[in-house]
Amino acid sequence: WVEQIDDASVLDGPEAVKAALDSAQKDIAKNFLVDPYPFDVAINAGRITPTHLREAIRALGPTVHLDHGKQAAVR
Repeated sequence: WVEQIDDASVLDGPEAVKAALDSAQKDIAKNFLVDPYPFDVAINAGRITPTHLREAIRALGPTVHLDHGKQAAVR
């Protein structure tokens, strides 16, 4: 699992997705992950780009100022 989408591996096909989700079960059991799910991406100019708005927003990080909310405490 990676924090930046450009560091992610793009899975090709339903078998690869199933294998990745099956592998994630041990990390879910350890509370390292909560609810992994696949989403569609495109490769544009060598960069991974989510094709749906929800994942595009998530890939960019928090939608609030870094000096507000929980993340302000860790700065």
